[in-house]
Amino acid sequence: MKARGMLILVIGIVVVAGLGALAVRLAHREPGKAPQPVTAASGVKAAGALSPASQIIAKGEYLARAGDCVACHTEPNNPAFAGGRAMPTPFGNLYVPNITPDDETGIGQWTADDFYRMMHTGVSRDGSLLYPAMPFASYTKVTREDSDAIYAYLMSVPPVKRKNHPHELRFPFNKRELLIGWRTLYFTEGEFKPDPSQSVQWNRGAISCRGSATAPCAIPRPMRWAAPVSRRNSKAA
Repeated sequence: MKARGMLILVIGIVVVAGLGALAVRLAHREPGKAPQPVTAASGVKAAGALSPASQIIAKGEYLARAGDCVACHTEPNNPAFAGGRAMPTPFGNLYVPNITPDDETGIGQWTADDFYRMMHTGVSRDGSLLYPAMPFASYTKVTREDSDAIYAYLMSVPPVKRKNHPHELRFPFNKRELLIGWRTLYFTEGEFKPDPSQSVQWNRGAISCRGSATAPCAIPRPMRWAAPVSRRNSKAA
């Protein structure tokens, strides 16, 4: 019986991990409200004419667009970043949260520290472990400066009062405790470390790829439900 219990636990960990990979792939495959094309100039347009705070917001908007945050956090024909979108998986639906600055239903009461902790550790403001549908295994590489810029941008968008929809996952996939196993196997916390042998442009391209939603879809995995394997690839820049 003990061996059987361990087998069930391991299977549960592996399958729950798959929710992240599958949900992210579905989110970026399905049509939605696509943002305008992003260029290096669009995030810093007329930066010289902006106040320091406005420059940070402009940088955050550029990073949020480059990371395609809107693809997951916006339900078609609804306000941007207001959440509510279902991500179907074989084990039930995951629902993305409202990340507008609404105090009651969004992240209006979050601090920059709360936001960075979520991005860096995969732990929400209330202490709950996030499912890897939120690709924190990649976002952990985002620097504090970039995280603060994204936070500033999200705090600048119109707040939308829209309650978050609870996930609809079958047992045992609705048990977040299983995520501890996945995190132990596949999650390594830590910001991106620039490669001194490469150019500034190369390093910026590397963090843009490895620290965004690109990584879960484009970087190989050691097994179907695992996190992407970080590898040095000059083409990523």
